[in-house]
Amino acid sequence: MNSSINHGTSVVFLQRALAQENPRLKVDGLSGPETQSALRRFQQLRGVPDTGTVCEQTRALVAQTAQRAGLLSEPDVAEASDALGVAPARLLALIEVESAGFGFLPDARAKILFERHVMYRRLVAAALPAQRWRSEFPELVNTTPGGYLGGAKEYERFDAASALDCVCAIEACSWGLFQIMGLHWLYLDYASASDFAASMTIDERSQLDAFVRFIERDAAMLHALQQGRWDDFARRYNGPAYHTHAYDTRLASAVAHFDAVAGGGAAQVA
Repeated sequence: MNSSINHGTSVVFLQRALAQENPRLKVDGLSGPETQSALRRFQQLRGVPDTGTVCEQTRALVAQTAQRAGLLSEPDVAEASDALGVAPARLLALIEVESAGFGFLPDARAKILFERHVMYRRLVAAALPAQRWRSEFPELVNTTPGGYLGGAKEYERFDAASALDCVCAIEACSWGLFQIMGLHWLYLDYASASDFAASMTIDERSQLDAFVRFIERDAAMLHALQQGRWDDFARRYNGPAYHTHAYDTRLASAVAHFDAVAGGGAAQVA
């Protein structure tokens, strides 16, 4: 007898696993035709009857796929949500806004964004020749943000910056699902910048752990997250220039979406 997964958050985790083989699949918690098609294709590739229903065999294969890709599980998010006193939808919204839904690139490297202005500041703090390198390598060391290449190409910038100083380069990147800045490694109780970076490459759960630490250490930020004060949260989380990228309005919109689908968006389960 068929029933359904009637929680959008459950559909989100199904979609995230299916997206490992169908990167264009939208992870929105709504089980529409595209999700059903991706599920049937997933079943066909594994010799499971392509019913479009999540039978126990399919469920196990989906979990296996997610684990192999280092994806968050639904219990991971539920545990973190409980620890922070917020609904899972708020964490899913943050993931969507900060990293477009995934903590790793298709080539299995952690998602990063290299910030050249942070590189400059960290070099200054380390008493390294920031001014000289700013003149020689302005795309890597600068007093203003910019030079972004996006996606895997951010590693080209990171690798080049690492040739100047590896620790400062790690500190100048935001990492993973929640784009936590590497410069927070000591604040978050990692042994070193390299230890933080290594942790970000393990799996999404490790990236989630860094996020929970980051939020728990700032009571004002935690309260803003709990109370849905998105302008205040975005200012504390993304910095005073958050309006430039409309973090507050994008986050509010994403939270509203995932809140709305939390009790709907059915995918069939046998």
